[in-house]
Amino acid sequence: MRTDKSVSTDNLLISILLSSLGLVGCGQGVVVPTLDGLGHTSAALSLGSLLEVNGSYGTNCAQRSGDWSAAIGGYASLTNSPLTVMQGDSGCSLILTSILIGSSGTTNLYTPSAPTLLGASFAASGMTLEQNGMGQPLYANAEIEPDLSFNSDFTINIVYSDDPRLVVTGISANYGVAQASVTIGSVSPPDYGLDLSGLNIQTNQSSVVQMTGGSAILDFMTVAGQQYAVTSTQLGANPSAAAIAADFQNATPSALSGNNPSIPASAFDLVGEDLSGSPQLNLIVQNQQMGLSAYELFQITFNAP
Repeated sequence: MRTDKSVSTDNLLISILLSSLGLVGCGQGVVVPTLDGLGHTSAALSLGSLLEVNGSYGTNCAQRSGDWSAAIGGYASLTNSPLTVMQGDSGCSLILTSILIGSSGTTNLYTPSAPTLLGASFAASGMTLEQNGMGQPLYANAEIEPDLSFNSDFTINIVYSDDPRLVVTGISANYGVAQASVTIGSVSPPDYGLDLSGLNIQTNQSSVVQMTGGSAILDFMTVAGQQYAVTSTQLGANPSAAAIAADFQNATPSALSGNNPSIPASAFDLVGEDLSGSPQLNLIVQNQQMGLSAYELFQITFNAP
């Protein structure tokens, strides 16, 4: 949506996306890691690139014990057996024990002063990791998303940096919302309520968005919509019907489904955005009937913490 991203060159958010697969010969499934980056940097971290995260299973993990590894990108030389968790094993805990960093054919293993339990949210402060107690330390923070139930696909988000200020990501943005609707002919506009409580937008101390997660929810009232679009057009405080319609038509819409449809955080394209200027985005919902369209507009202001 926007190309003027301002992302720190020394901070990287990696998402470890775990997809659910069937376990052959058994009625219970497992979740196993495939990896996907949620963020990026405009230059390489001076310590190198993140190659591998290592850890151990807690004592209550079903059919799992010992150490595990999860690779970033195409890294294939895992230190331990690949991370897997039995699907629905809410009693299983995952403990981070080291991070492998690589640069120019050299790998360096960084370990925290004590193994770190991965929780459902980032810690208030990051962990400090060192390479054999020598050299420049590495700072990191991690969370499991969306929760610790392991009922479905889940993500391990890891923020790491050589600057400790950039892993304090437990700073949440807050929002302001203005609402309007446009009736065209006999077509009624959607009349959803907008619930942003499930939207998770984390910034660093410079108010730059480091990661987003969760979803916004459209609470159904009486008139549903079929599509939505998110735009950054400055429509003003009292936009006309023509302006709202044109903004929607110039965007790339996405389909809505269900009685209370969700809009993923990624739809707002906020990673790298500086919230100190309170940027505003438009969420436009369309109800189309017999070739005519009516719209509901939410103007969302994203404020720095």
